[in-house]
Amino acid sequence: MILDQDSDLSDADRAKRSYFIKSRQRADGMSEFRGSADPELGALLDAVFAKWAAPGMCNPDDEAPYVDGEPSPEAIRKDLAPPGSAITTPSKPSAEPCWPPGNSAATRACR
Repeated sequence: MILDQDSDLSDADRAKRSYFIKSRQRADGMSEFRGSADPELGALLDAVFAKWAAPGMCNPDDEAPYVDGEPSPEAIRKDLAPPGSAITTPSKPSAEPCWPPGNSAATRACR
């Protein structure tokens, strides 16, 4: 990594240092990308990722993925959950009290 404290890089210097490489498509259909972006492209990618890569956005597993506006709190929780975990939405409190512990009917209703 090169540190330029004086920030003497011109646009031409940045253009010489920026690059973008896309690998061949692998057998699984995926491609690898590597590169070095100039400040303008870096800012653009930051904005795009902040919008479309935010939790709850553009999830292909959703019936109707959020691509515009704000995702629901449930979609955000689902995206932030560890893989393989079961996400449940908060349920309404039961009509039966869960207390006192000696009440067997209440204990069964709270399970």
